Amino acid sequence: MNVLVVDDEPMFHRAMQRSIGRMWADAKVATATSVPEAERALEAQPDVVTLDLGLAPDPPKLLGLGLLKRLVKAGRGDRVM
Repeated sequence: MNVLVVDDEPMFHRAMQRSIGRMWADAKVATATSVPEAERALEAQPDVVTLDLGLAPDPPKLLGLGLLKRLVKAGRGDRVM
């Protein structure tokens, strides 16, 4: 299983990597700290995405909620939690 964790808090990345590793030993976890990083990481087509909806805008107007809307529009919203 490939998981993408999108959050601007490094502590959350580490916690999610540990938790996912305990649940699925063979899981590969990628992380992104901004919407542009997440968009690049999404090219790998992860099985699951955890997304901080309040992700700080970088650049402005690119919030986590905006990314979710684009994923839903592209038919990939069912993989986001």
